[in-house]
Amino acid sequence: MLDTAERVTRWRQRHYSAVKRTMGGKPGTGGSSGLSWLKHSADQDVFPELWSVRNEL
Repeated sequence: MLDTAERVTRWRQRHYSAVKRTMGGKPGTGGSSGLSWLKHSADQDVFPELWSVRNEL
């Protein structure tokens, strides 16, 4: 699961960078705020429960 989480996180970060280069600050699709929404999404843990259990051990 950690490998999957890492891959998704890297994809989110690359996607954010690509959108930043191509679209800039334009609104996103579906009415999202665009870059700020993507940045918030990229900063989220993929499996937050996994990290909380790991921290408790």
